[in-house]
Amino acid sequence: MSFERLIQRVVLSLSALAFGAVPSVTPRSELIPRRVVLAQPENYRVRLSPDGKSIAYLSSRRGVTNIVVFDIEKKAEPVVTRSGKNRIDFYFWQADSRHIVYADETGSRFGQLDVRSGSTRDLALPQGGSAKLISYQLEIPNTMLLSVKTANRPAEDAYRVDLRDGSSVLDTVNPGDADYFIADHQAQIRAAVASLPDGATEVRVRDSVESSWRVLTKSGPEATSRVVAFSPDNASLYVISEAEANAARLLKYSIESGAQTVLAADPQYDVTGLTFHPRSHALEAVAIEKERTQWTVLDRAADADFRRLHAAVDGDFDILSRDVANGRWLIAYTLSDGTTAFYLYDRPQKRLSRLLASQPELARYASASTRPVSFSARDGLRLHGYLTLPPGVPPRRLPLVVYVHGGPWGRFSWGATPEANWLASRSYAVLELDFRGSSGYGKRFLHAGDRQWGARMEQDIFDARNWAIQQGFADPARTALYGRSYGGYAALVAAQSIAPGFVCAVDIEGPTNLVTLVRAFPHHSITRGLFNRRVGNPDVDSDFLKSISPLFSPQPIRIPMLIGQGGKDNLVDQRETSTLVTAARSAGKSVTYVVFPEEGHQWQQPENRMRFYAAVESFLAANLGGRAEPAAPDEDIGPFLK
Repeated sequence: MSFERLIQRVVLSLSALAFGAVPSVTPRSELIPRRVVLAQPENYRVRLSPDGKSIAYLSSRRGVTNIVVFDIEKKAEPVVTRSGKNRIDFYFWQADSRHIVYADETGSRFGQLDVRSGSTRDLALPQGGSAKLISYQLEIPNTMLLSVKTANRPAEDAYRVDLRDGSSVLDTVNPGDADYFIADHQAQIRAAVASLPDGATEVRVRDSVESSWRVLTKSGPEATSRVVAFSPDNASLYVISEAEANAARLLKYSIESGAQTVLAADPQYDVTGLTFHPRSHALEAVAIEKERTQWTVLDRAADADFRRLHAAVDGDFDILSRDVANGRWLIAYTLSDGTTAFYLYDRPQKRLSRLLASQPELARYASASTRPVSFSARDGLRLHGYLTLPPGVPPRRLPLVVYVHGGPWGRFSWGATPEANWLASRSYAVLELDFRGSSGYGKRFLHAGDRQWGARMEQDIFDARNWAIQQGFADPARTALYGRSYGGYAALVAAQSIAPGFVCAVDIEGPTNLVTLVRAFPHHSITRGLFNRRVGNPDVDSDFLKSISPLFSPQPIRIPMLIGQGGKDNLVDQRETSTLVTAARSAGKSVTYVVFPEEGHQWQQPENRMRFYAAVESFLAANLGGRAEPAAPDEDIGPFLK
């Protein structure tokens, strides 16, 4: 049997499970296997065909990505229509509902798939560059616009591709500083967003493709603006912006006059999503991510549909795609205690039907439930987070893992995250903390973390631990800190703290020297500007950055630590981490140090992630007393220990 045929059988068997009945749940005492709870989604990026008769989705297993097509009306078995070793990054249906255009993760290869025959062909990119999609309009079925990066051009230019023969022509030359282009509903590029050297953002427009560019609006370094789309008449732009507000609002700008209208806003939480009518392009609803996602419906014709979708399933939903007639919607529900589920909503029939799950095998197991929490830090600032408790266990004096996200300018969202579900399955209470400096809660909350690395941001983490103990569900003698990138830095700082607190910590990719970290970013890049302002500028603040760097701390690591790093990490110098580890071991402290030589700052190889997760389980069980699944032979961490 050929490899391709074997992969096809595997995907079909998994898909049959996804489309079939939900299997019975195993006893709550059973551990969810790591390779189930922490696996990459098997089914993802689901899209409805323009005629509403089929769905396509990506299915990935053992490093192979397939585009799978399922005929909704015939309800036949899903068909694998494309398989290969290169991971697919994105795809879209063409207007004829017969062809799919897809691209690999590098953006260097675009292909076109004929769903009926299963045949594929490559679409030649200009000058052999890498590309990103700018726009595809159903009304202009044979044209797509790509932003192309070539070796001889520092900026990305826009190209127009004919999907009938794969030919391309230069459409718009980048003036040199445009981050991205936006096309109107006639597939004409008439807007661009540019970042200036001082960190400011300009939204530029032109009245036609023959006209000159002009500035429509400009926002300062700490007020980002993101252009989402043109209005149905192409006379205005929808922009999500933090300008002149605490949190990101949805604004509508007249292209002719520059007049601004506020369409949706919240004083504390950011606007995060929009949904439009597929034919008229009318804006129908706006999503704001609070503790959970809330939709504000702007079009009365869609109000009953949103209320129906909200009431039907206990989860937060997103509209992934619709058919061109707007009769069928493809819905993704995020659930608090399980895998993401995809549904078909039939508007005329007012019927919601479950199609498949992102991780069908996870449905065999009892997953943990997640709920939002908030509490005050020691200085009165309100902190936020999500609490996941192990299923079937009384929530009293449990071992606790405080999970700190990276960035640090990011946030956790409601729902059963894989790592929280995994740790809860091992009997730990998990507190995912959005400390000061996290994004999504408004600029005041974000900037409360400016120049507070190792200081108030770290205090928030200790305050979260103490809150959990005061609530009674955490055992003060069994608490751990777990985090990657910034979260790993926080774990290192906590491990060096003389204050009583965590009994062990896990650091993944955590920087030890903030001077090295900030200087790793190009001097004039947007990211470097953010770090200079929010953390410290190594050109003038070198002493300050060293004072909050674990590498230069006078205090040694005081608690057992597990540290993981990539040998090719361009942000965290392995030699500096090794120096810190050597000093801790010389002081008699227990530090397990794991280095994957071929990994960068974000680990890409699933087998390395599984090896490290197995090591985390063993480490936490030894220090907190939770449960652990024995490491499989291919999860041996020995060859990577330093």
